[in-house]
Amino acid sequence: MAKKRATRKRSTASSSSRAPREFDVREVEKQLDVAREALQNAEEAYARTRKASDERPESADKKTLGVVIDETLELVRHHPGTGVVTASAVGFLVGRVTRRLF
Repeated sequence: MAKKRATRKRSTASSSSRAPREFDVREVEKQLDVAREALQNAEEAYARTRKASDERPESADKKTLGVVIDETLELVRHHPGTGVVTASAVGFLVGRVTRRLF
């Protein structure tokens, strides 16, 4: 009797594992809604990024060397410590490069 029960349990378990998995329609719809929302958010973020990147090159093209120098001097006036450290680092690198050239 115990052998018959064990055989039934094995056959039931094997037949249920072979059965195709059924999907809950509501769960699939929820996942689709989440995916649609994520896609919409990604499209909006892409549009914002593209708009911002389209605007940047125009302002960069309008700057002349004089404007860049003026902005750099203004930055150094506001942050003298950072200016000294940056100038030291640039001077060091230029010295190392020119030392190897000559």
